[in-house]
Amino acid sequence: MALKMRICYVINAFAVGGAEFVVCNVARSLGPGRSDVPVLAMLDPAGDADTPMRRRFREAGVAAASVTVGSFRNPLDLLRLALFFRRGRFDVVHAHNRPSDGWAVRVAGWAGVPHRL
Repeated sequence: MALKMRICYVINAFAVGGAEFVVCNVARSLGPGRSDVPVLAMLDPAGDADTPMRRRFREAGVAAASVTVGSFRNPLDLLRLALFFRRGRFDVVHAHNRPSDGWAVRVAGWAGVPHRL
């Protein structure tokens, strides 16, 4: 039996946009049998609100989570993000959109995620 790969995709927000559609399609195409793939929004002003894009992820069978980073200068926000990555025991963090991509890759490294892009 093959092990599932734990991948976390990171986007800015669950807003309708190009990167969000790409992430939704890629996460859905991996399928639940081959990987565990949540999508994390780091700068989502809507938080956990049921936005149209969040519904699209849910309908595609892709888990959606939010860890709102109010400021990349706030150590507590970065700690909450690191704890999310550590608790998820992800093999890969794949980030999209600036500025979330740079910070997600850096913080995932601090959290011990072996592969980041």
